[in-house]
Amino acid sequence: MLVRCDQNIISKIPRFAELRTELDSWFSSVEDRLFLTIGKMYLVYALTFRGSIPWYFIADDTYDGKHYPFAYPARLFSLVDNRVSRHWVFGFAFSRGDESRRATMTSLFAVEPWAKDETFFERLVDGEDDCVKRFDKYKGSLDCEFPNPAITLIAGTIDANWLNCPKCGEAWEASPHERLVKSPQCATVMVNPPFSNTIRDGAGGTLKRGRAFCAYCQGIQGTIEAATRTYPVSG
Repeated sequence: MLVRCDQNIISKIPRFAELRTELDSWFSSVEDRLFLTIGKMYLVYALTFRGSIPWYFIADDTYDGKHYPFAYPARLFSLVDNRVSRHWVFGFAFSRGDESRRATMTSLFAVEPWAKDETFFERLVDGEDDCVKRFDKYKGSLDCEFPNPAITLIAGTIDANWLNCPKCGEAWEASPHERLVKSPQCATVMVNPPFSNTIRDGAGGTLKRGRAFCAYCQGIQGTIEAATRTYPVSG
């Protein structure tokens, strides 16, 4: 799931709007500008519901200085790609809010260790080594699961399935079925060369003829055939 930020200033939201009330109860009164960039796309790493409002866990603009995603209400964003991750499972989590609100149980769609352990996210925030390593492993899979129109850098080809990173020069063997790949050295996410001519944004972008990985049959086939099965043409 991929979203684009539409709003990042709390004070610009009408004071008595439902979204403003929700933000005021979860963020400090001194926080006005959220750690988000208007127009920037963010990958959703987990989805939870607080009351009737969905919240996205994303790697916001402070993520490089921490090791966990942060939750923001969905109404701050517009959907770019509504496909949910095959790595998500359903579970529950505690939602605490500010000091005036009691902890409540909320539904959660996240990777398995997070969804099955109510204490996982709290321990991840605390920086427990095991939790950080497990989340980083899943994050790598989520980062490369679907095409991302913001990622245009193409990995270099050495031989067969061996690739190299144009940024750090690292070489590694990658799966030919992954549309996106990540350098094991610098963690840069790039387009896998076999799919360099089949990039689409999941929301009606132009599709070129080439090869694609079919999520249904788990095999390589033509992009037109794969797209027809994934996004049926009506009319």
